[in-house]
Amino acid sequence: MLHIIIMYFLPACNCFRRGAFALYKPEKGGYNGIALPEQVRSGRKGGLPMNKKSRNPRYAPMYRAILALDTEEDLMAFFDDLCTVTELQAMEQRFQVAELLEQGRVYTDILEITGASSTTVSRVNRSLQYGKDGYGRALRRLKEAGE
Repeated sequence: MLHIIIMYFLPACNCFRRGAFALYKPEKGGYNGIALPEQVRSGRKGGLPMNKKSRNPRYAPMYRAILALDTEEDLMAFFDDLCTVTELQAMEQRFQVAELLEQGRVYTDILEITGASSTTVSRVNRSLQYGKDGYGRALRRLKEAGE
């Protein structure tokens, strides 16, 4: 019997990409005919994380390191080392979108100004409305600092 499973992450095999479809073949004991370790098949710890709730906890020392940096130059150097150019551009774009949404700008203006997709604008807006107030706190602190 062939089951189609949407995989978000498969640590046992680098040949799968995040969000890719994988074919589970029970008779072969794996995905796309690739045998998986017993702990993955059994679902024990270290198995297949299927959603965000089952991912590893955040690595707090990294966040403390960010807080320990004093200057904008130090932060930029740290993020240049930590992230790829594409990752940095994506984060900067999302933050710019958040600023524009907080200013009350409409989606069409934001799309034109930032070059972001409507999906990105929508996700940032959802975070502003229903998230953990991370964008909001950052934007308020920048405003309080006069930036």
